[in-house]
Amino acid sequence: MILADMGADVIKIERPGTGDLARNGPFHQD
Repeated sequence: MILADMGADVIKIERPGTGDLARNGPFHQD
């Protein structure tokens, strides 16, 4: 996202129906 902070247009492409696999966990517990 550094390029977006500098004004670039950033387009994220995800699979239809599933989205980004990084958002599906498992997540770190504190």
